[in-house]
Amino acid sequence: MDSYADEVAATLATIDSIQFSPGALHLADSVLRLFLYPTMELIAQRGPEIKVVRNWPKGFKERVRLQFRHAARTLPLDQLPAYVAGFIRDRFAQACFAPLRRGMKALLLRYALLERAESGVRIYPVNENFLEQGFALHTTIARSAGERLVSVTAQIPHDMPPRKPAGNEDDDTSWHLASVQRWSGWAATDLPRFLLGPLRFAPFTCCPPRDCCQPNCKIVYSPQDRPLAATLVVTCDIRAGDRIIVEWSDVHLLLSSSPLACCVSLD
Repeated sequence: MDSYADEVAATLATIDSIQFSPGALHLADSVLRLFLYPTMELIAQRGPEIKVVRNWPKGFKERVRLQFRHAARTLPLDQLPAYVAGFIRDRFAQACFAPLRRGMKALLLRYALLERAESGVRIYPVNENFLEQGFALHTTIARSAGERLVSVTAQIPHDMPPRKPAGNEDDDTSWHLASVQRWSGWAATDLPRFLLGPLRFAPFTCCPPRDCCQPNCKIVYSPQDRPLAATLVVTCDIRAGDRIIVEWSDVHLLLSSSPLACCVSLD
């Protein structure tokens, strides 16, 4: 598993270093999920990009979804970035997608990693009896506390850095210091942390978690002062087939994440 984790990290290294604005990345994620993992909530959204995807023939979308999942599960890991780039270029060629393509490539690569058998997780439709819609993550293998789910990651967009003040273009030191301080504050949660990509399929517990909540994973950010990505770490032993529910402590997390979900005992 360590070697696979290293391969995943190498595959994601380039996109983890790219900075995306929250609005563009959020829209890119909505477009991709409408195409690959559609829900009524996504279908009801408005906007030219959403309308284009919504109007594609149903048979075409189903066929391309199957093609994507087959490629994601069978291609060698080092070929996935090139495949994803070609997929976005060919399937989202309309001009309205041009500002989103870079973010879509980053997110689609994360979804492709999730679809692989080696990821040890699967995306399943939720149980509508629990008054939920959409999809959820389940582990396909037993997990032990402390294990990292290396394929369940999130792209975290950046907040725009301050512009250099007019007439002070040569003062790079103070401007850079202000940027670093802003990023450090962002990492300390004084600004929202948007989590986009596969983590949107892992419901979060209520805040703060109550006794009835049983999260089995927690979010861990990349170690940089300004985190670039996030992944999941198992908090307790999980059986094969269990749903992945996340414990969180960041008050801003739910601004752009899945609906709340609690494991409530009926006893």
